[in-house]
Amino acid sequence: MKSRSTISGGFAGILVFTCFGLVACLAAAAPALAGIVSSTADAGPGSLRQAIVEANGDGAPTLITFDAAISPATIALETRLPAIVDAGDTIDATGLEVIVDGDEVPDVAGERAIGLRIRASDVTVRGLTIQNFDYDGIYVGPSRLDSEVDVTGVTIRENFLINNLDGIRVSGNRGPGNWVGATIDRNILDSNRDDGITVEGSLNNSPGQNVVQVVIRGNRVTGSLGVVTGGTLTGD
Repeated sequence: MKSRSTISGGFAGILVFTCFGLVACLAAAAPALAGIVSSTADAGPGSLRQAIVEANGDGAPTLITFDAAISPATIALETRLPAIVDAGDTIDATGLEVIVDGDEVPDVAGERAIGLRIRASDVTVRGLTIQNFDYDGIYVGPSRLDSEVDVTGVTIRENFLINNLDGIRVSGNRGPGNWVGATIDRNILDSNRDDGITVEGSLNNSPGQNVVQVVIRGNRVTGSLGVVTGGTLTGD
């Protein structure tokens, strides 16, 4: 059963949700490498997809930014982006107009149409507009196959999440023993079809015993429910 807050149509104050315990906060390392998105193409050199692939493979914290020459930019995806699996990576579009659009991304069982999937600790996403995904705009947490995995220290700040199913979802997924922690700060979540922000400790009928802690502050939610805790996850 979902527990529904009444935060809607305004700025939420500071909320902290802790499911089944506490999460130790990890200090995020400063990005050591840099990647620049210089193309609005779905894939290929200079694309956001290629930047994520390279950041995942470099084994170091990476700062992904966007060339001001392409702003305003709409990145119309054809398939979902690779999950972010490298700890300490940052995607930052602050000061630019960068839209990641999922209108053409298919939503099929086992491959949900999700904007950004964050499966590593100390990842930051800032300044993006993420819209029109059939599932979550941003998902934070392990995959449904993971157990005893840490995804902590994640920051989602100053983004626009528009017309997705849920704007942002933070989940312990199946487990058992997953630890998940995130700060959701000063985002605008508009017209998402289900919930603005969803926080869930684990899936129904799963091993559970996960630990999820989320700090939610200064977000504006309109056109959908504000913050929903609990519930069932049907994808990853």
